Amino acid sequence: MNFIKSTLGYEYAVDVINGKFTTNKYIQKICKKFLYEIDHQEELNYFFCEATAKKIIGIMSLINFATGAVAGMSLKDACVGYQYFLILNIFCWKRKDNPTKRRYEIAILWIARKNSKSVNAGLIMIILMFLEPKYSEFYLGANTREQAKIVYAETRKLIESSPFIRDKFDIKRDVITCKLNQNTLKALSSDYNTTDGLRVCGACIDEVGAAKDGGLIESMTSGMLSVQNRLLILISTSYPNTQNPFLEYTEYAKKVIDGLVEDEKMFAMLYSMDEKDEMTVDNFIKANPLQAVLPEGKEYLESEYKKALEMGGAKLTSFKCKHLNLWMDGVEGEIYIPTDDLKKCKLTEPFDWTGQEVYLGIDLAMTTDNCSVSMVCEHNGIVYAKSWAFIPLDKIEEKTRLEKVDYRAMIRNGYCFSCGEGVVDYLFIENFIMELEEKYGVYVMGVGYDRYNCMSTAQKLNQAGYETIEIKQHSSILHSPTKLLEELILTKMFAYEPNRLLEINFANARCLYDTNLNRYVNKRKSNGKIDMVVSLINAMKLLEDVLIQEEFTVQII
Repeated sequence: MNFIKSTLGYEYAVDVINGKFTTNKYIQKICKKFLYEIDHQEELNYFFCEATAKKIIGIMSLINFATGAVAGMSLKDACVGYQYFLILNIFCWKRKDNPTKRRYEIAILWIARKNSKSVNAGLIMIILMFLEPKYSEFYLGANTREQAKIVYAETRKLIESSPFIRDKFDIKRDVITCKLNQNTLKALSSDYNTTDGLRVCGACIDEVGAAKDGGLIESMTSGMLSVQNRLLILISTSYPNTQNPFLEYTEYAKKVIDGLVEDEKMFAMLYSMDEKDEMTVDNFIKANPLQAVLPEGKEYLESEYKKALEMGGAKLTSFKCKHLNLWMDGVEGEIYIPTDDLKKCKLTEPFDWTGQEVYLGIDLAMTTDNCSVSMVCEHNGIVYAKSWAFIPLDKIEEKTRLEKVDYRAMIRNGYCFSCGEGVVDYLFIENFIMELEEKYGVYVMGVGYDRYNCMSTAQKLNQAGYETIEIKQHSSILHSPTKLLEELILTKMFAYEPNRLLEINFANARCLYDTNLNRYVNKRKSNGKIDMVVSLINAMKLLEDVLIQEEFTVQII
């Protein structure tokens, strides 16, 4: 145990816990867990193999950086603490019941640009080629072949710049072969249909945040089924696209780190700002573990931020994605409410709706499309909201494929209901609405609806004793609740229970202005389904009328 405690990986974990580096809560948690497990291995089904750690650090001493300020230096001398922590965790934890089998089968690195992302991937692949059994096949994947070639080229440069290992490899345009064991490394693009039949022993997929779907991940994973020490590495920076497979993996990893889901086969290092962080240089460091240890790191981030603020638009969006590792919905100014602002309003504990006077908004689209119901109330100066979507049962697979949204996962999590077969069952939605009072202990004070596709349902609800109010879908009517909802979110006077589908709907929502500069959310100009946003704005319209009477005000701060 003395050796591991002498490494930069262990030192990094200690420094994080002691506050030497500014990190987010997820990095703090995995460092705390690591330190505990090192000292309490007798309680675990795993052990930290120091022999493997010595081999890996030995390999790092033989590999030289090819470019930059550290060109010619060995990775052992030039890599920083977070890189050691990543590598040693991935490779050195072994199972007690099978010491040849590693603990982790999937590793996730979510990190901002300019933090040696490609070097990390190249180092991992070289270690695999040296240590894994004879004739193992490894792959570097990305969305395009050119993108995959970036990490492939980085790996090639590391080998060619290292005289101690250079003659151990045969390097060709499309494949690198380790002469010691005939292990190979190839680059693949996201044309994953061509990967069927491969025996994948390990794979690293770069820039997963730019992927259109999870096809390459699934293809690589299925190719590993017969491999004992399978390893899938997913690496990415954030992108101006909040509908991609990497975001789903990072959200899952957060649940694992938080202890909400048990998964001992996943290791994740998630470098980003915490959700409610202010835009300060000290907080920028949370997404930049390499820049955190460079003398000019903070200065570089601060200068880039000032430039982005001055230029705005695409430049500011690019800075937030590339350097702060924030998921964005597109160029700022096009979207309704940025997802990172919305998420600052997400509750960590369920809200107790008992006894609340609530207002409902409903959006009943065509029977083959998404429908939605939203419920809002005001309590102690905060507006609380809960939203649900409804889709036809037989359309789940088609909608999942076309919209790139995992509707089965949304249904499992209670964000969405499948009702009817080929078309939405309006009766299911009507019964759902009429059961809300008993289920949540609330008093429904009004139901706001758009007469399009909703007249019959409104009549039934009215006959059941509910006050139904038509909300004309016109900018002159919708401008005010649209603006109010935005102000509540930006001032953190809005709160919602975790709802991934609602977040996706907000990410899709786009606004237009009418001739009077009234701002409203437009379905046709939006980037996907926004039914939950529409039903929420309808509910906000009813609540707003009451709040105005009570002189409820919102101040932008």
